[in-house]
Amino acid sequence: MKKKLLFVLMMLVATSATMMAYDFEVDGIYYEVLSNFFDNEVLVTNNGSNYEGSYSGDVVVPETVTYNGTTYTVTMIGGYAFSYSSELTSVTLPNSVEYLGILAFADCEQLLFVDLPNTIEEIPMHCFAACHQLVSAPIPNSVTTIGDYAFGDCPNLYAIEIPENVTEIGTGAFRGCTSVQYATIGKSLKTIGEEAFENCQYLSSIIISSENPYFDSRDDCNAIIETASNTLIKGCISTVVPNTVTTIADNAFDELTNLKTIDIPNSVTSIGYGAFSYSGLESISIGSSVISIASTAFSGCKYLSSITVDSANPVYDSRDNCHSLIETASNTLIRGGGSRIPNTMTSIGECAYESRTGMTTIDIPNSVTTIGNSAFAYCSNLKSVIIPNSVDSIGKWAFNRCTKLAKAVIGDSVTFIGENAFYDCDALTSISIPASVTYVGGGAFQYCDRLRSVVCHAITSPDCNNVVPNNYATLFVSAESLETYQNHAEWGKFSRIVPFIGAGRGDINGDGNVAINDVTNLIDMLLSGDELLAWADVDGDGEVTIKDVTNLIDILLNGN
Repeated sequence: MKKKLLFVLMMLVATSATMMAYDFEVDGIYYEVLSNFFDNEVLVTNNGSNYEGSYSGDVVVPETVTYNGTTYTVTMIGGYAFSYSSELTSVTLPNSVEYLGILAFADCEQLLFVDLPNTIEEIPMHCFAACHQLVSAPIPNSVTTIGDYAFGDCPNLYAIEIPENVTEIGTGAFRGCTSVQYATIGKSLKTIGEEAFENCQYLSSIIISSENPYFDSRDDCNAIIETASNTLIKGCISTVVPNTVTTIADNAFDELTNLKTIDIPNSVTSIGYGAFSYSGLESISIGSSVISIASTAFSGCKYLSSITVDSANPVYDSRDNCHSLIETASNTLIRGGGSRIPNTMTSIGECAYESRTGMTTIDIPNSVTTIGNSAFAYCSNLKSVIIPNSVDSIGKWAFNRCTKLAKAVIGDSVTFIGENAFYDCDALTSISIPASVTYVGGGAFQYCDRLRSVVCHAITSPDCNNVVPNNYATLFVSAESLETYQNHAEWGKFSRIVPFIGAGRGDINGDGNVAINDVTNLIDMLLSGDELLAWADVDGDGEVTIKDVTNLIDILLNGN
C-alpha cells in the first residue's frame, strides 16, 4: 500500500508537467529511474518531445533492462508514456508492471492491441482515450477500477467485458464508443459513473452477472438496473423494460440512434432528464403510472411521430389520437408526436417539437396562449407558421434555426417575443410585429440574412436588445412614431427607418384611405414586380399575392 501511495504521488507530480523527461533509452524504449523509495525500478516514459509521440510499430516492454551496468525492473508505465504515438500499433507489457499512469496510451490513433498483465489493479483516467483503432478493451482480471474516460472516444471498440473483480466504472469511461454492441458486467461492480456508456449508439446487448448484488439485467431485459431502487440506469436498442422497474434514469437511452420503439410499463413512475434524447426513437407507449417526465426527456428525437399514453394515466394523455404527450391538468403539449395540435391546448411546452426535421407546417389552434422556449427549434424543414391571435407569448429560441421558415405570421395579441425567437431563420424575407408587442428579446431576428422588411406597428417602441437582423433590412414604423424609433438606442441602429404611410395595411397608395384605387395599385404592383410593401399584405398571411387583392375587394364590398 505504501508503494502504491508513493507511486500515485509521483504520478501527480510527474504529469503536472507537459511531458516527463527520460533518464536513459534502451532498444528504443525510454525509461525514468524511480526515486530512492524503490530498489532499482524504472517506469516507461517518452522522449519529452511535447506530445509528438515517441513510439511506432509493435512495442514489447521487457521485464528488466540493463543500463550502465545496473539492472532495473520495469514496474510502471508513466503518465503520457505512449500517448500521441500516432504510428504505434501494439504494446505488450510484462508481469512486472503494476501501475499505469493517466493518459498512458491516449490518442494513439493506430493502436490495435494492448496486452496488459494480471498485475494491474487500475485502468486510470483517460488511459486509452481516443485510441480510434482499438477494437477490444484490454481489462485484465486483476483490475478493480476503471477510471474516468478511460476508454472514451474509442469508436472501433466492439465489445466491453468488465471482469469479476471490477468494483467501479468511472464517469464517461466508455463514452463515445460508438461501435460497441455487447457489454458484460461482472459480479463485483457496485459503482457506475455518470455518462459511463453515453453515445454507445449501437449497444444491443447488456448482460450482468446473476451474482451481482448491486445491478442486474433481470428478465433478459438487456439493460443495467440498479437492483435496490429498481431504476433502469442504462438501456440499449433491444431493451425490454421489465414491469418491475419504477424509474427510467437520466440519459438512460440517449443517443441510441438505432432505437426505434419502446414500451414503458405501468410500473414506471418517472422518466428522467435526457432519457431518450437524440435517440432514433419513432414511437413510444407510456404506462398508467408515469407521473413525472423531465422536460428534456425527448430532446432531439427528430423521428418521434407517435406517442400513446395509457388512458388510466392521471397526469398525462394523448387525447384525440393526436400522437402527442399532453400534461392533462394544464392542457400543455409537452412533446409533439403528430403535427396536429388538439384545440384544447392552452400551451405548447418547452422543446415540444424541437428537432422535428420531418415537419413542414404546423397548425396552431386558437386555444393556445403560450409558445414555450425552443418549442419548434431546429425544425429545419418547417416552412410556414401562423401564430393565432390567442397567443400572447413566444418563448426564447422558439423557432431557432428553422432555416426554411419563409412565412411567419405573428398574431395581434402577442406581447412578448423572447430572445433568439427567430434566430437564423434564413428564409424569412419580411416580418410584421403587431402593435400589441411590448418586448422583443435580444437576437430575436439575428442571422435572418434575407430579412429585408421589418414592420413594427407598436406606437411605443417595444423594449429590445440587439434587434437589427442584418445591414439590409428596412424598419417600417408609423409616421407618428418615426422620431421615437430613430432616437431609440436599439431600434435606431437600423440603417434605414421609414414610415409606413396612410391608413396602414391595405392603403397601397398612402392617401390615408382604403379605396378602389388601392385595388388597382395592388394589381399593378403584382404585375410589375415592384417592391411589395408590407402593408400590402391585406390578409396578414405573411405574403403579398393575388389573395390580398380579393381580400381587399371583400373589405370594400362589406364596408369594413
